[in-house]
Amino acid sequence: MKRLTFADLSDKKVYTVVITDPNGEPWEVGLKALSQEEFLQITDSVPEPQPPMAYVKGGRPVPLTDDPAYKKAVLDMNRERTYRWVAASLDFDIPGATLADKAKALRDGGPASWIMAQVVERVQRVMGLTETAITEREDSFQPA
Repeated sequence: MKRLTFADLSDKKVYTVVITDPNGEPWEVGLKALSQEEFLQITDSVPEPQPPMAYVKGGRPVPLTDDPAYKKAVLDMNRERTYRWVAASLDFDIPGATLADKAKALRDGGPASWIMAQVVERVQRVMGLTETAITEREDSFQPA
């Protein structure tokens, strides 16, 4: 087995992920490595939602991070970012003029949606963007 080095990571441009279709068939999916700049541009293209604020008499506004609509907006933001990261990373052409269009094509992909569901789930797991992880992060948030 070859020992992985930092140079190996820098040189490799496409990674292969093996996923399994509903019939148990393995499929290889190529994912291109995104630069930090590409990753951050995609992140910035989907703005973070602002929580509703409660105003305490004589005090400053306090964000209501437990608000169900806000929590859903955070999940939606993370899901959209993930689809855009995946759309930018996939090593094949995806229909759509913009990255947002390509992400939508992946999300609403019909018969191929099982592929994207698996790829997106793996990306979210690696990045810690599961619903449980988001909730735990929000629960630990304390305003300064």
